[in-house]
Amino acid sequence: MVLDYLLTPRQVAHKPWDMLFLGSLFVSFGMLVEIFLPSLHGSIVIFAMVPAIPLLWSLLVREEKADEGCCGTGDSLVDAVEREGALFRRHAGLIGIFAFFFLGAVISYALWFAFLPQDTSSHLFADQLQEVSSIRGAVSGWVFNPQRAWLLFTHNAQVLALMFLFCLVYGVGSIYLLLWNASIIGVFIGEKLAGEGLWGFVDGFFGLLPHGSLEVAAYFVASVAGGIISVALMRGKHKQHGFRQVLVDVSALALLSIILVAAGALLEGSY
Repeated sequence: MVLDYLLTPRQVAHKPWDMLFLGSLFVSFGMLVEIFLPSLHGSIVIFAMVPAIPLLWSLLVREEKADEGCCGTGDSLVDAVEREGALFRRHAGLIGIFAFFFLGAVISYALWFAFLPQDTSSHLFADQLQEVSSIRGAVSGWVFNPQRAWLLFTHNAQVLALMFLFCLVYGVGSIYLLLWNASIIGVFIGEKLAGEGLWGFVDGFFGLLPHGSLEVAAYFVASVAGGIISVALMRGKHKQHGFRQVLVDVSALALLSIILVAAGALLEGSY
């Protein structure tokens, strides 16, 4: 394919913000496929996902190799603590790549939704509009409600579990769920952009930022965790000494993702 060779893993590792462009481009490709071939329902997500698979898989392989290589033999307790303290620094680059890809997808979905004719947008984004409507009904209110916060946590935790499972089983399967969530957020922002112009775009984006950044960050972390262990298993590294460090990192990342989802639910349940 042409699209999946636009950037190499090395280029993306050095300039992760290039994924902003790729995310927008892949979504636009999926949108055009759906517009010109409407019988291929779901193309706005599926055909945005397909060209991203080779690049993100290569990045996950690099990340797993780095994890495996950072584990020494016979390290002292101090060395082990220092290694774990560097956990997030080690994976911050890949999480950032996911973040830029996701942000590019959100912006592209929002622009397509806002500037397409309303009838066309309503048809192409029918599933997303239904999901936005159900979310609005679930979180209405401006006073903290423990029951609402719990509902949000369980919903987002299910998405989180699916992210990890999809990535574990399919390697980069979580890309589909990332793009699905990007399309929902894009529709929410696109509605405001279509109705209120640029201010609506800014208001919609920053209105989601406090709790949305925590939830989405949790999805990135879970995707990285599931992808790393999936790569390690597929490379047959589960019987080697370095696999211990992989398990430690994956467990820490999984715990962090749950904490982020819980914090996001508490914050979103407060307004």
